[in-house]
Amino acid sequence: IEMVMSNVACAAHFQTLASNVVGKVSEILRLFNSRATQLVLGAGAIHSAARLKSINAKHLALVTQCVGVVQSILPHIRAALMAQLPSKQHPLLSDLDKIKKEYAEHHDKVLSKFVSIIGGIVEHSLTSRISNTNFDERAKLNQNESDGTIECCPFLDGVITNTRKMHQVLFSLLPSEDLMDVFSRIFAHLDSKIPKIFLAADSDQKIQFAFPIALEGKKRIILEMKAMANILNNLSDVRPWDFGAMKFLCRRLDVENEEQCDEAEPVNDEDSSKNIDESERDNTTSSGTPHQSGDALSAATDDEAISIEKDDGKGNSLGRDSDKDDSDQESGKENIKNAIDENGGNLEQIDPTVISTE
Repeated sequence: IEMVMSNVACAAHFQTLASNVVGKVSEILRLFNSRATQLVLGAGAIHSAARLKSINAKHLALVTQCVGVVQSILPHIRAALMAQLPSKQHPLLSDLDKIKKEYAEHHDKVLSKFVSIIGGIVEHSLTSRISNTNFDERAKLNQNESDGTIECCPFLDGVITNTRKMHQVLFSLLPSEDLMDVFSRIFAHLDSKIPKIFLAADSDQKIQFAFPIALEGKKRIILEMKAMANILNNLSDVRPWDFGAMKFLCRRLDVENEEQCDEAEPVNDEDSSKNIDESERDNTTSSGTPHQSGDALSAATDDEAISIEKDDGKGNSLGRDSDKDDSDQESGKENIKNAIDENGGNLEQIDPTVISTE
């Protein structure tokens, strides 16, 4: 910013140099944007002079702040340079308009990376927790008498725990608008993905899971989904999401009684209820391209780290096999891989290029 402002001041004092200053300012802004992308999203900081052991969520959030600062001053830089240029040279400023779009794309990619991290955890680290979950048996459990809360199954509890951890990291680092944006994308992704994971587990014979048969068991799974939605919507400074997963499960489990479905609906009714396909479209719309090529994600559960790992440039993570998300990723160019070690999930055993987010 100091270099940019020095060039703008030079244009103000020496108007004959204004056209040259526009080109220099554009070069500086582009250089910063490209280097920030390479060092963080491309995991280059691990191999740079900084020799970082990992790039965590704080680094991603700080990049978001830096990009946001430049985005906020770009209109003022453009106006200052325009004042020093003759009208016939105003088309030179179109380059700054292109740079503004490039910064907006970079900003969106960083925000989408947080969604990718949560998506990697849910799909690869938490899915195994569905095994041996019997909602017919869980229907016999009572609510917590002290505060009336519902005890969620290990899978949904893991979703809550990891989303809370992400919120705890980002709450103090991201501006409120970006925080709302990130968690709206995360909630849309969860709303679409969780029912699909349940459906996949029910049809996979290798996983010891089946949808409940008894009415009480069906109501229990819907009730736990409602509890998860309420907890996530009560996170500080997030925009409440109207989860449609409960209605989808009502239809899937043939719980057609309207009162039974209403019992499981989320408390936030700001928008009309969304079905699973609508939630998926909302997620795609809000997050743009949710995954980028050039690095892959690996995730860990609970007290383990959430990580991003650089790939080999061909869409495959170094030393691992890739796994496509064919529902939420456009063209499947970014691979999410499971970095969990069953004996403790030590990130040091995964890959020296790992980028952790705790």
